[in-house]
Amino acid sequence: MTMLKFDLSGRRCECDGHIYRWTEPRFDARGGRYRFELIEAIKPCADRFQTELSICKDGFNNEAVRSKIAAKVLSFESSRSKTGQSLADYVSLTGKWEDIRSFFRWSTTTAKGYRGILLDVFSSILSMRVNDITTADIDAAVEEKVSRRSDYDYKAGTIRTWFKVINRVFIYLVSLYPYSVNNPVRFNGKRMRESRIDEKKRIMYSRLRQGALYDSQKKQMLFAYLKEIKEMEDYRGVAAITMLESGRRPIEAGAISPQVCFRPDGEDFLVAPVFETDDNGDITNKHKNKRAKRFIPISPVLSVVFEFVAKRFKDVGVPEMAPFAAKLSLSKAGTVKSAKGFSPSQISKYVHSSLKNECIDIVVFVEDASEDSDDNRRAYILRYSFETGLFSFLSLDRVQYIMGHKRVASSEGAECKAGSPGFYASPQVQREIYRAMEAYDFAVYGESIISEMKEYLYPKEAKNESAA
Repeated sequence: MTMLKFDLSGRRCECDGHIYRWTEPRFDARGGRYRFELIEAIKPCADRFQTELSICKDGFNNEAVRSKIAAKVLSFESSRSKTGQSLADYVSLTGKWEDIRSFFRWSTTTAKGYRGILLDVFSSILSMRVNDITTADIDAAVEEKVSRRSDYDYKAGTIRTWFKVINRVFIYLVSLYPYSVNNPVRFNGKRMRESRIDEKKRIMYSRLRQGALYDSQKKQMLFAYLKEIKEMEDYRGVAAITMLESGRRPIEAGAISPQVCFRPDGEDFLVAPVFETDDNGDITNKHKNKRAKRFIPISPVLSVVFEFVAKRFKDVGVPEMAPFAAKLSLSKAGTVKSAKGFSPSQISKYVHSSLKNECIDIVVFVEDASEDSDDNRRAYILRYSFETGLFSFLSLDRVQYIMGHKRVASSEGAECKAGSPGFYASPQVQREIYRAMEAYDFAVYGESIISEMKEYLYPKEAKNESAA
């Protein structure tokens, strides 16, 4: 591989024994640029290399000079030399592959698997010089691999992994030799684009066919969870209702506690940020795609549930920081020894078993038949039920904000605001979302749902009120 040695003070550059010098940069007042000539000092061949370079005034510094000269020198060396190291030199040699593994901090097992992919899928281009490999060559290698087994349909994710691996190799080479290696992958390969489009179509089709709960089933599940909370003191039901009422995922549904709920300025409804729980049930603020910036109003139905659980927790002395979906460990005296949150896996399995116990058979369409028993996929039925039901009451960008999808501009002229989380956190938009969730609750459960829930949860108080 071509290596460069610079002596900026002496205006000298050496490249594989060839020496280049450049003249003192002079400022061109008319064009606002610094100009200088680059000349090959020692002639290895008849054609002497000489060219004029220029750098804009604002960007002129030693690094800019180095970059400009390196690009020109390496371009010239590459054009006149047909020799160089092949991709196999980096994939096959243990020492060089170890450098790549260390660069990306892969585990030994991961690095071994990736190396196997390169040797298997891209065997046809390993013997080529690094700079001679084009996007078309990489596409052809993938097509050849697919055609080897015409009876087998490779998944889009598998093909994306092939592109990801060879892309990482070129990323390493570009970082090592920034001026002499180009990345022909850049995730722009034809097969890469097609695989992404195919996968999106499959996901879209599966979600269109995805079973959602009917309104009667939603009410059936709501009171089934309320029964678990009231009679069995199983607070996984709180997380399940949270999924049903605010579209949160299992990993998010168990993370709401009295401590994180707050009221927007001038409003009487609660709002909670989108925190998550880890595998141990502890609340964490580590989120992908900055999900923590989302604030979702608590629906009227969910407010009744939280109020009931918070009162129970207060009676037995549960710390305020404990999530509503928590497993309580009580002493013989009735005091709380510990309050541990439920993990996303426990919540998913609970939702799955609840649907089964209520004889609600929802088919989850998946690519692989072996994944049909995945508890987490079935738990998302509650999330999809909320999402699909809310479209009639709220604009598309607001729904996407609640669900954590990528925000898009609505037809109401929110183009300049749709990318700002602060826009959605404003009291006006939060009130709009809450009113839509309130209308959704009344449409699904009926106008008297709040009184029905309170009558079920507080039967004595309800009797006293009716007697009075």
